[in-house]
Amino acid sequence: MDVVADPLLNVEEKRSILRNWAWNEYLVDLATGEGMPENERPARLDEVGLALLALERGIAAANLAVSTAEKRRNAA
Repeated sequence: MDVVADPLLNVEEKRSILRNWAWNEYLVDLATGEGMPENERPARLDEVGLALLALERGIAAANLAVSTAEKRRNAA
């Protein structure tokens, strides 16, 4: 999803947007399961979930890189 790669948003803003989208998609799925007529758009809950995972993995990788660099500097 574009929000994960958006350079104008910080991590917290990206996380907030994706969580909001996930909640909205969950509510649409729940309502459809309870008999609300389906709308014509495809469900995006899985896509939003994958985007959240990609964001968190990117953060973890960046934190690991910083930690490794700090350890190397401290060891020198």
